[in-house]
Amino acid sequence: AMSLHWMTPSPTYEHFGKDDHFVHDQRPRGYAVVVDEVWKSAGIISSDQRIQLNAEVIHIDAGGCGKTGGLVVVQTTDGQIFRGRRAISTLPLGVMQQSQSSIFSRTQLSERQVEALDAFTM
Repeated sequence: AMSLHWMTPSPTYEHFGKDDHFVHDQRPRGYAVVVDEVWKSAGIISSDQRIQLNAEVIHIDAGGCGKTGGLVVVQTTDGQIFRGRRAISTLPLGVMQQSQSSIFSRTQLSERQVEALDAFTM
């Protein structure tokens, strides 16, 4: 069991105030609802083989993203490589803050993006 005792108070949590509630269920109140709506609007069903859940990503090359014919290339810990015109990342903020330079090793985040990440307290 996970305790919330060590998660608060933190400046980020206190920013939202007393009306912010920890949500442990994914449906109907959690982040899964957002993902469901994205899939629905794209005409994708949850059993679609293009959807890879629980795949631990170790490298993202977004160098071709936004260019004509360019692709995002994603590599996972088990050696799988995925290519696509776009990628949706759900990396936790703490992971992005600590590991963005190794995850995005070929195409580094801009200084502005790194500053934005660092502006949040985890």
